[in-house]
This record gives sequence, C-alpha cells and structure tokens, in this order.
Amino acid sequence: MLQAKPAKKHGRGVWVAGAAALAALCLLAVRSKRHESAGFVLEPEDAGWPKRRVIDDLETLWQVPSSPKGLLFVAHGCSHSGSDFWPPSADACPHCLGLPEELVVRRAALRRGYAVIAITSFDRDTMCWHNTAPERSEDLKRVPGILRTVVKEEGLGGLPLYSFGGSSGGSFALRVAAAMEEVKGVVSQITPVSPSIFKLPEGRRYPPALFVHMAERDPGKAETVTEALKVLKKAGTPAAEIRVGPRPVTPRFLQRSQLISARIAADIVRVLRQHGMIDEEGYFTEDPRKTRRTWGELLQPVVQGLSLEPDVSHVAELFNVAYARHELIGDTTEVSLAWLEAGGKASIEELEQQDGERRRRQARGTHRRRCCRRHRQSLAQGYALVAVSSHNRTSGCWHNTGVGRLEDLQRLPHVLRAVVQEERLGRLPLYALGVSSGGGIVLRLAQLMPEIKGVIAQVVPARPDLLCTPEGRRYPPTLFVHMAEREPGWADQIAEALQHCRREGIPADEVEVPPRPVTPRFLQRLLLLSAAAAEAAVAALGSAGLLDQDGLLLEDPRSNAEGWRAALLPALGPKLEIEPLASHVAQLLNVAHAQHEISSDSAAASLAWLEAGGRRSQLIVPNTGRRSMLKAGLAAGLCACCPPPLAALAEEAAAPAAAAPAVAAPAAPAWGYSCLTGPEYWSGTCATVGFQSPIALSFDASHPPPGDGLLQPLLPKFPRYIKEGVTVKNTGHGTMMVAMPDGMDYELAGQRHRLLQFHFHTPSEHTIDGRWLAMEAHLVHKNLETGNLAVLGVFIEAGDGWLPNPVIAEALRSGPVAPGAETPLQRPIALRTLLPNARAADGSRPYVNYSGSLTTPPCSTGVDWYVFLDPLQVDAEQIVDFMYYAGSGAKPAANARPPQPLAGRGIRYFAAQMRGNQPVCVPLGSTSRGRITMAVELTPEEAALAAELPPSAWDAAADSLEAWYMADVAGQDQRLPHRMEPNQPCPADALYALGVRAWVLDADKYPQDPQLAAIRKARGYSYEDCITCTPDHLPNYDQKLKSFFEEHLHTDEEIRYVLDGSGYFDVRDLEDRWIRIWVKKGAMVVLPEGIYHRFTLDTHNFAKALRLFVGVPVWTPVNRPADNNPSRAKYLSSVGRSAVAAA
Repeated sequence: MLQAKPAKKHGRGVWVAGAAALAALCLLAVRSKRHESAGFVLEPEDAGWPKRRVIDDLETLWQVPSSPKGLLFVAHGCSHSGSDFWPPSADACPHCLGLPEELVVRRAALRRGYAVIAITSFDRDTMCWHNTAPERSEDLKRVPGILRTVVKEEGLGGLPLYSFGGSSGGSFALRVAAAMEEVKGVVSQITPVSPSIFKLPEGRRYPPALFVHMAERDPGKAETVTEALKVLKKAGTPAAEIRVGPRPVTPRFLQRSQLISARIAADIVRVLRQHGMIDEEGYFTEDPRKTRRTWGELLQPVVQGLSLEPDVSHVAELFNVAYARHELIGDTTEVSLAWLEAGGKASIEELEQQDGERRRRQARGTHRRRCCRRHRQSLAQGYALVAVSSHNRTSGCWHNTGVGRLEDLQRLPHVLRAVVQEERLGRLPLYALGVSSGGGIVLRLAQLMPEIKGVIAQVVPARPDLLCTPEGRRYPPTLFVHMAEREPGWADQIAEALQHCRREGIPADEVEVPPRPVTPRFLQRLLLLSAAAAEAAVAALGSAGLLDQDGLLLEDPRSNAEGWRAALLPALGPKLEIEPLASHVAQLLNVAHAQHEISSDSAAASLAWLEAGGRRSQLIVPNTGRRSMLKAGLAAGLCACCPPPLAALAEEAAAPAAAAPAVAAPAAPAWGYSCLTGPEYWSGTCATVGFQSPIALSFDASHPPPGDGLLQPLLPKFPRYIKEGVTVKNTGHGTMMVAMPDGMDYELAGQRHRLLQFHFHTPSEHTIDGRWLAMEAHLVHKNLETGNLAVLGVFIEAGDGWLPNPVIAEALRSGPVAPGAETPLQRPIALRTLLPNARAADGSRPYVNYSGSLTTPPCSTGVDWYVFLDPLQVDAEQIVDFMYYAGSGAKPAANARPPQPLAGRGIRYFAAQMRGNQPVCVPLGSTSRGRITMAVELTPEEAALAAELPPSAWDAAADSLEAWYMADVAGQDQRLPHRMEPNQPCPADALYALGVRAWVLDADKYPQDPQLAAIRKARGYSYEDCITCTPDHLPNYDQKLKSFFEEHLHTDEEIRYVLDGSGYFDVRDLEDRWIRIWVKKGAMVVLPEGIYHRFTLDTHNFAKALRLFVGVPVWTPVNRPADNNPSRAKYLSSVGRSAVAAA
C-alpha cells in the first residue's frame, strides 16, 4: 500500500518514520515551509455534539455530559453567537467558530459535570442582548422558556441551573438570574453592573453572584462591581469578585487556540516584538483593539491564512485576553463553578489555590497528551506519509536477515526514492523510525541509504554490527527508545550499542519509557471510548484485581488476555469482541505495561533530537507559556533574599497577628531562603570567609582550559532500578531529599564512595559564565576512605519536547507536602537518568573539581565537588512543578544560595576525550574573561528609559545625588560629610569626565521598574544581588566597612543602586583629589573600571543596595597602589591621560 498527502513543493526537511511490529509500516514525512490550518483536535466528549435547534426563533445549542450534576447557561457577548462555544464539525455544527476562551469555558463546565446550553441573541444586527426590562426584552421573553424546554427534553429537572455571560452576555446573565427562580447562581464577566438588576419581588433573594473583571485596564467597570458587591452583601446575598490582569503574549499562550501551530505562534511573537508592540516581557504596549490594522498587516504574512478579523479571529481574541481590558476569559471557570457549588460561601483565594494544585497534579498527564497532540498536529501541517507493508504477509514482520536474503531491503530504497522523485522532495533530509521488527529494518536501511540522516529505533535489541557503514561514511545519529524496566536484556544490548556509537563518534542517545497507570484519560486515547466507558473500564480492571493501588497493571496483558477481556466485557459490551476495538484496547494495555509496544509519547522528543542532529545540548526552550514563568520565577527567586526596608519591617512587626488557621502552620525554619531567613542571615560557618560553595564557574567553552591529567573520568555505577529502602523527605527548606539505603557503594574518582541522598535546587546554585540554569541536582556521597563528603552537581535545564525525567517525576510524586514528613518511594527509579548525556567514547562527561562546602547550613567545609558541565535536559513542566514545590505549592519560589567568593581556590577541569573535532563540553555562551557579550536591540522607549541622568539634571536630583570636593578625613569619623570650608560642590560635568554615570530611579517600584529593566538590557547586566550594610545584618560589619573604605579599584564596572538608606562613594579625580558622592534612596551610580574609589556609610549606619554585574560577579578589590594594573591603564587612557603621565 502506497499513499501520500498532496506534495509540498518546497519543504525544509523529511522525516521517515518506520514500521510497527506486526502490521509494520515505513513512513516518509516531509516538513513543508507552508503551514495549513490543521483544524481542531476534537475532544472525545465532543463527538456528536452539540445538539442544535431553533427554539422560539433563537438558535439554541446544548451538550450534556454522561452524568450531569447541573446546568450552565452561557451567554455570548456582542458581535458573537452561541455557536462560538463549540468547534466546527461537518455534521453537528459546520458554522461553529470554537473561539479559544469560549472552548475553555464549555470544556471546564463539562469536566465538572455540567450540561452546557448556549443561545444566540435575538438581535442579529448588533448581536447583543436586549438588556432592558423583561416586558421590553425580546431575549428575556424567550430565553427562560427555551431553557425550560431543554431541561425537560433532556430530563434534567431538579438539577441546579447557573447563569454565565460576558460583556453584554454578562449583563444578560444577571437579568436571567433575576427572571428565573431556578437560577441558583450567576457569573458575570467584564460588564458594568447596575444595582437595579438585583431588585426582586418581596420574598425572593437574589442568588449568589460572582463578578470577573479586568480592573487594571477598565477601572470604570471595577467601580460598578464594587458598588454591586456592597448592595448584594447588604442584602445578605453571597457575592465576590475575581480580578484578571494582563498577561504576556508567548507562543505557549497563543497555542490556547488549536488553529495556531507552534511555528505560527513563535512567528507572531517574533513580529510583535520586532515592531515594539509587546515589551521585553511580552506585554502589549498598546490596546490591540486600537492597533488592529497595524498588527493585522504585520502578521498577515506569517499566520498562513488564519483570520485576523475582529470577533471571529482566534488571534484577535487571545490578544484581547492578554491585554486584559475587555474580553471573555476562560481560566476562571473552574474556580467560578466551585464557588457557585459552595453557595458563594467559599473563599476565592482558597479555591484558586486548590485549582492551582489540581493543575499541577495533572501536569504530567497533560504534558503527555500535549506531546501526542503536538505530534499529530505537526503531521497535519505538512508531513507526507508513505506506508509500505512488509513483504512477508504471513507474519507481518520484516526480513531482518542477511543482506542477500532481504526481500524488504531489496525493495524499500527503491520505493522511498520513487516517492521522493514523484513528489519532488529531493535535497530534504530523510529520517527513519521503526518499531520492534521495524526497528531492525530501519537500522539496516540506514546502512544502505546515505540519504538517511537519523534513525529512531523503538523496542528493538541493537547490535553494534547493525551500526556499521561502508568505509568513508559514518552511521547517522541514532536514538533508541526502549522499555528497560520490563526488558532489561534489551536495555543491556542498547547500552553496548551506545558504547559502540561513542567509540565511533556516532551521536547516540536513549529514551526509557516506564510503565504508566491505566486511567480513564489514558484509555481515552482510544477515541472509540467515551469518558463514561473509560471510567467504567478502569473500575472493572481494578475490581478484577488486575491493577495495583497506583493503577499499574499487575500482569503482562499479553499473557492474561482472557483475564482483561472478561473484566472489560461488562463495561464495554459486545463491541469488545469486534475489531478494531479489541486490538486498540490491547495496544493501550501493552503501552501501560511498557513491555514491547510502540510509544507515541516520545515522538516530539525524537523529532527534536533528530532536528538537532543528535545533539541534545542544542535544544533550546522557547520562552513560552508556563515556560515564560521559568524566567520570571528565577528572576524573582534571585531577588527573594533582599531584605525589605527597615520601615517596612517595623510596619510588619507592628501589624496585628492574623487569625490562626484551623490547622496550625508549621513553625518557621531557623534558616531558609526568604527575605528574613535567606543566605544573607545564615550564621556560623556559613558567614565565615573560607572555601564556601557554590561558586561562579567561568571559562570559554569554545576554548576550554587543558584537562587536568590527574583527574579521572567520573563513571558512577548506579543499579539499574532501586526502590526498596528509599525514602523521600520534605526538608522544609524548599526541596525533597531522596535518601538512599545502605550499600550504594561504588568507585568515584579512584576511591570508594557511598551515595547518601540527592536533592534539588532552583535556580542552579553554581553558575557558568554568569548564567544560572533552571535547576541543579546534588548527589551527596560519603568518601569511605577519607570520611569526607563529596557532591556530584548536575545542571538541569528545560529541553524542547523532552519527556519528563523519570527520577524528578518520581521525586515530585513521592515528595510529601508537609515540612518534615517522610514517605517511602512509590516506584523504582533509575538513577543514571539523572546524569547528563555521556559525551566521551568511554562514557565520561566533562566536569570541574574543587574543594568547597555544603550549600545549606551548617555549610560544613571539606566537601569535594564534582560539577558536570553538560546540562541534563528535562520537560519544562517538571521545572515549574519543582518551583511550586519549593514554594510549598502556593507559588513558585527559589531555594538557591548565591555564588560565594573563590578565595584563591584552584579549579581543576576534566576534559572528556571525544573523537574527531567534536567539542569537549556544551558551549554555554560566547564569553570573554567571564563577560557574556550579547547584541541587544532597544526599542525607542527602552532607549529613552535607559538614558543616563544628564549633568544638567543633577541639581534637580539633589534629594538622591550630591557631590563635593572633600576635606582631609585623616583621624576623623569617615561617616561625616567632610565638606570643604566653604563648601566646594563638584560639577556633574567633572564627574562625567571621570567616567562616572548616574540615574535616579523610583526605588519603590523595584523590582518591577521598567526603567531598571531597560538599563539592565542596555548595559548587559546579567546578575544582581542585594547587600544590606548595617551592624545588624552585615556579618563582620566593622571589618567589611573598613575594607570598603580602603582605596582600591576593580577590574570591572562597579554598579550600585540604593534601594534604601544612604552612603558615600569617594572617587579620585585626575589631580588626586577626593570627590565625595552622597548616594541616597533611588540613586544608581556606575563607577568605571580602573577608577580609584572607596565607600562608607553615613551617620545613619544603614544602606541597602542592589549590586549589578555583567556576567560573572566579581567582588575582589585591587588596593592602591595598582598603577600597573591593566584596568588602571585602560581607565587613564579612556579619560585622556596615559599611565606614563600618571607615573
């Protein structure tokens, strides 16, 4: 059988996917530049819906779940229709639009068990509702009767009815609640509220009302909501509000619409950013409704035919949601319905927390569904498929024998080349994927066809002889997808094949697919099953004793086919005896058991791996959706240790204590990562100057230092799987500690070590070239020969399309919620999957070694650190999930100690020996002496914000900045002003001539200040930390203040932004006179590299400052005399005076 989609004449790549085990197939996929609207991926529960009929002159649409518990009437806004809530379908609703927010509302209601009824308004000119008195409203004359008709027809009497609407529909939803006693609650979105609506006949009370609005952009409506809340609460009616704010436009956000592919979403964001329509963080700079013509023209070339017209365009609706001024919003539906179900008596804040926890619990399953959906969409967006059945129709297998006896291999190359020629697909890279018997055939096919540029072999034993090619041609990159837990023998063969690939310089990797629980959602991959049937099937399997408490199959479904068929027959009925249902169910159970079955979950990761040429390290995660929160979360985390101003602390201390919750919260830890317990406040060894960890690692990865020949490869010999005796403890400090049982001993760096435990930090604690990665794993060992501790550090970053890391997934699953709680590990883990990909022929990885300390109190020293330089890539959702775990589930948080001074320590580097000219480690950025060089483009607005304070404006900024020539300070209190008599102000022009630059900012806006963000971007400041100079906060206060006042220079700029308090910077002019600069709250100064200077507090003895750096933070001063220092010579040259003249 040979089939192909219509040819795409100008593709960018070809994917050959190969064969299934019995009905083996070979697939040729061609990636086209042209994107088509792939259409909607219908949810299983959408099949056959909606029912649609004109009742009393109004179009009425409805959908009823299998076990309804209530009804939700949804009212559209102006210029919309009831059909907007369903996706188009040829049989049920060809004219439906399926707008993204409307889909979210309807599907959320169905998930909670609500029948959804939508009615199109009477006025089809404005398409608004008649929001007038009942006797004058054509809509209010009809809608109550229509709702009662549907309720009667569907047998839904006695169930609670709720009313929901947005804009004009929001006002109408309020009026329906007033007109119908059956309505038990109402949700009104983005509508001005008139209190007159709530006046009801005596004896009737208005039902609970929830208002969802966009107060930040629409304060007028917010005022009407505030008045409505007062009226309702005074009347004893439960009422509440949810305020919705703007959100960034990211590719992930735009993919809320199934019509917007990943490529189109990325192109939209790129175009908007290039033309300044969204800021650096992705927020709209203007209302997209007002700029629709502009962005419409800009986006027309990249949206590939998608509509950009208002009210029907998915793009336009999502833009309005992001700007958050006036648009229906779906994200609040779950919380809104939960509030109504509670009779309006529940706390919105608590419901939002519960909803967030629900979303995180579903993250793993959601990722897998999204991964498969993304794969299907990519096929629909330009992949031609060529399916070739194997020659042997008796067994359905491929001829995996000698080349001379291969009926299949004699034909396949000709078939594929014929398709390529016929469809004019030449010059495109060709990839091959095969499963089981098909896995063997694609490995052999790659030997014969040099056109094949990559291979994915699933559930197949691999032999090194299959990976050989004629001399002069290297075998292409190869990825093995296998089920090691159930098939350890094949896993061992794959390990040997990977070793062979490394020796031969062939890029190779593996993806392990673990068993998974059988859940209703999992079974609904089979579109023939309804949600109710899937739930019944899972219950039946559990009742028959075929599933454990976690939903995992207890037996191989292949060997117990009669058992599961008998269990499922009552749930699925006679259809189970008819193909294809029986075959589909069997395949899903095989996938769940994870023993020899095709796995589609790895498709996205496999494609990404192929497109990267088999180099995992080149997979870069776009800043999209929840992944954009990684950046925001890390930035917040880095600043989370900055203590608040003393005034704020005093107010906090004076505030009355909050009422105690029903369950007492755990006592605050003695140390942590908050503003009051963070690393700045750690005492004991943590506060001493010594060999502390972590540190900032810096080297040019494209020209790494020579390897230390005395160091040995790190080849941890972990057991394949371990579970017994492993426990997971919530440390109460933002992470879970996975403790190992005794006996985890192996040789590490030439000595016997025992693995004690591992845990995680976010962001990474070590940095490379000033760059934090998303997470860092620490595997803590005890050296059995010396008694010292040793830690393996593993950087972790998000990789596009990668499956969840199984070790991190199990740690998150098993990690207790309560601080201090400890539980057994729920499922076995393979510790080797927590290590980065081996890059050398002997399986080793490049790493650095140094002597340091623990990174948490008590910060004990004498710890041997081994930090791998290649990052481990994991699913981005896992990183977000861990950030929430660090924040006790309530919000993303950080649990990382900042880099500590190197203090003269040596860092040893192990260079893994690679074949050919491949790099020895992953390049992590273009660096020079630790400074990251990055070309940035500033918008005109950013350039204006980043502009320095001109000299002419200094006088007006005297509240924050003032400068004068100093009198002699010898023998006097350095904290006094020391002005000359009479005072001799220093002109701002003179300071600018010395290279000093200044800004005056609004310190109360930190860290959300757009001006600071623009300055950081313009000047490349990539690292920041806070320092509080006061006797109560700064360890070794007297000693450090003395060192600050020693005359010195730095080999980089010194940037200080005063967030609170005040102090003096003294700088030398070219005549060697001291100029004192008084910096107060809001002042930001930059002292140039090489200038002699010093710092002291003033008589207030308090200053809190933000320190910024370009690249790796450098605190080391070079005390005077330092006239021969290159930075000093550079400075004197820059200000017009040579070092020779200075001498």
